[in-house]
Amino acid sequence: MLTIGITAALCATFAAAQQVGCLATTSSVIGTYTYVATEVPLGGVAIVPPGTTTNQQSYSSTPVGQLVSGINGGGAFSMAGVFYFDGAGHIAVSTASSPLSASTPVGTYTVNSDCTVNVTITDVFNTTTPNAGVTIPTFGSASLIGIALGGGSEIDLSVAQSSSSKNGNTPIVTGEFASRLSVQLIRSFPYGCSTTSLSGSYGLIGTGFALTNVTGTGSSATGTTQPVTFFASVTFDGNGNVVAQPVASSSPLGSFQYSGTYTVNVNCTGTLTLSTPPATGSTTAATPLINGSLVLIPPVAYVTTGTATLTGSADRPSLLFTAASATETISGYGRAQ
Repeated sequence: MLTIGITAALCATFAAAQQVGCLATTSSVIGTYTYVATEVPLGGVAIVPPGTTTNQQSYSSTPVGQLVSGINGGGAFSMAGVFYFDGAGHIAVSTASSPLSASTPVGTYTVNSDCTVNVTITDVFNTTTPNAGVTIPTFGSASLIGIALGGGSEIDLSVAQSSSSKNGNTPIVTGEFASRLSVQLIRSFPYGCSTTSLSGSYGLIGTGFALTNVTGTGSSATGTTQPVTFFASVTFDGNGNVVAQPVASSSPLGSFQYSGTYTVNVNCTGTLTLSTPPATGSTTAATPLINGSLVLIPPVAYVTTGTATLTGSADRPSLLFTAASATETISGYGRAQ
């Protein structure tokens, strides 16, 4: 009877929570948002690895500059970072000296009554251009559109598609919004993170594209673009290392397991390097297969069917990750096991 009562109460709560219209507003989108940005490649086009400096005459080498450069350039790229939304339509970023507070305005945003979102990001850190002996700034900017979810706790953005688009985001499927660019923002922790914030066993799930039948190397690599799904079972030791675990004879863990390194910054961004675990007794350093970026986001908990008990590792953060190389781009999420 107790179980039936709890189940009925939950069903009634869910029914009451149903509503028509949008709960998100410009004022509800407020606080620290970590993001991952990924643009998948066109067929046969080489991928720009994260952190690569491009088009410095128009954009700065800062994260904001490289994000705007990547979006406007239309080529495949991946990166992660942090934005601060003030609840009044303004976006800012922090400085190295004050990584947990908004200090420099870099954009604007509006949440519409239908939960759609308009965002503009401007590279205010750009290099200057000589003009008759006087240096003047050239502010590059990118306009994004998207959808607010969870009352504003998540925002998913892309660029408007157009047959005349100059950044390469022309319509892929007629009559359907199917973009190569995804910028996912999650309202994150209001406090600092560190390497010890990420520990224990995690499952990583990602999707993306890889080049097969590759000819050439580095940024000159070309081939056939093939969609891929990425699975990994990893263990973070809380000290910057991804460590391998013993594999039982009947377990497929060997197919999913990686070793490597990771970092976590105070603003909850970080890096992730994954390699196939070396053979027992091998002294040869493993070749990294994944070199990417990550951001920590609040944990995900699950409700056990038929009860009100929350399961899962609600005390451990989840993460978003994105990675790119000259022949592969992947993005996805990780959750504690």
